[in-house]
Amino acid sequence: MIYLPKCQTLFFLLTILGLVSCQSKENRMNAFVRVFNEAATISTLDQAVKSLQAHAEGDTIVLKAIVDIDPSGAQLTSNVIKSAIENGFGNFSITRDLEYHKVGFILDIRDVQNTRISRTPLDFSNKATQNTKALSEIDQMLALLNENLPITDEAGFTYDQIKVSNDQTLEYLITVPDTLVEMMGLEGIEEILQKELAGNPQLEYTQNAAKKLGLKQIAYVFRHPETGASLLNIPFSTEAAVE
Repeated sequence: MIYLPKCQTLFFLLTILGLVSCQSKENRMNAFVRVFNEAATISTLDQAVKSLQAHAEGDTIVLKAIVDIDPSGAQLTSNVIKSAIENGFGNFSITRDLEYHKVGFILDIRDVQNTRISRTPLDFSNKATQNTKALSEIDQMLALLNENLPITDEAGFTYDQIKVSNDQTLEYLITVPDTLVEMMGLEGIEEILQKELAGNPQLEYTQNAAKKLGLKQIAYVFRHPETGASLLNIPFSTEAAVE
């Protein structure tokens, strides 16, 4: 199976939904390229796909994939990657918005020696209508994000699930490692974690995107590894988002 980039910070798919507010076509393109590459750099890709990076060429965004495959299977792999990208991104407003502003997309597939295997245009225009489940953008986002979970970061915190609560809060449900449970009850730990989370450069983008989707806040819910009980809840209001 060919996987699209998985985000260690879990922000990529939500972030690209919010980029449509950029004022110019050039800004839209640069924002898409920047966030796509940030996500791809820290991604886990399919074994055959060694790297997947975007860059702008005039009014076109080129997605360059480096693959390590047998030449006899090159065409089949190219078709699978193309289909995965078109179906994976076709339901998001950012790709439709870019196409509306006459931005083209090209998939450039090369082998590990940088020899071109194929270079074909991508078409997202009719993919949204093919979604028979008729999911909303929020449901689509959650389905894709949760497909990549659970993920454990270097500190041992495990991101188990992302959901939207009844009060329109985007919640990240995080299991605390056994060795850090006691620490979660220390005085001042909430302020320390809040400062750490607020220092993530992607938070502003996420707040902006969540606000556009009608969500009131983002909350990081740290839970006990055995009982699942909430140990700490750190919210960020989307009202702080910069339009």
